[in-house]
Amino acid sequence: MKKTTLILGLALLIFVSAGFECSMTTANLSDIKFAKDKEGKQPASSFDTGKEIYAMVDATGLPSGKHKLAWKVTYDNVAGKTKGDKVGEQSMDLTSSSTVWTTFTTPLPGDYKVEATLTDEAGKTIATKSGTAKVTGTAPAAPTAPASSDDKKDDDSDDK
Repeated sequence: MKKTTLILGLALLIFVSAGFECSMTTANLSDIKFAKDKEGKQPASSFDTGKEIYAMVDATGLPSGKHKLAWKVTYDNVAGKTKGDKVGEQSMDLTSSSTVWTTFTTPLPGDYKVEATLTDEAGKTIATKSGTAKVTGTAPAAPTAPASSDDKKDDDSDDK
């Protein structure tokens, strides 16, 4: 009886230890915050066209090894643009917990989705967070076409 209890106890200990080793990760991302500066001292949710937009996230509890944080910015509700089309992306390597930021500007008013994805060395997704930045202002005017040379010829014929 003692031998069976000892074997079951050891088996349970090994099973529990293996479970903790394989699935216990505390790596996480905070919600995305937006600001007008990279330090986050000027938090904002709305930005003017052409101004820098800083998106930041805290990557915490990273175990040893390399991790990658990938940023992706897409159109969410921008006049004349298809929702989900990519505006830009950037990725960076992380080896320890830190606050990470990216920046972008746009001349077009509307809503932009910003997504941060944390992956481990093997490329397995650990966490993904997203947020929306609102850009206000006026879109730049469309350029006007220059007068054609035919218009000038007509003007010259009147001078005779």
